[in-house]
Amino acid sequence: MSKSTAIVKKDDTSSSMISMIMSMMMLMFLSDMLQSRTSATQAQALQFTQAAQAVPTLTSELLEYDVNGNMVYMGEAPTGAPTNLPYWRIRKMTYDNNGNITSQLWAEGSLEFMFVWDNRTLYTYS
Repeated sequence: MSKSTAIVKKDDTSSSMISMIMSMMMLMFLSDMLQSRTSATQAQALQFTQAAQAVPTLTSELLEYDVNGNMVYMGEAPTGAPTNLPYWRIRKMTYDNNGNITSQLWAEGSLEFMFVWDNRTLYTYS
């Protein structure tokens, strides 16, 4: 199965709203967690907060499909990020013979925004 070279660029103006809602939900969860004194430690709560704040507002998305119309690569980055610089987090999807997604893997196993979209085929995905 060969891949097509068609890449779709998608500007998602609702990403800012989604990011804001997700941040609010994470902060509400954190507040509830600390008030209820669940098994989470303050260090875990701090780590959770830092991770939530580290996610940039996404407004650009690049998609690459194979010849069967299955999305193979999905790249996310802040608006205007060049594809040849390390501002991207890249996901790779695999499919079974029926076209069902069997896995969603991340470049070098990381959700960080530190990859180059143009090099997406060179990374190891896990």
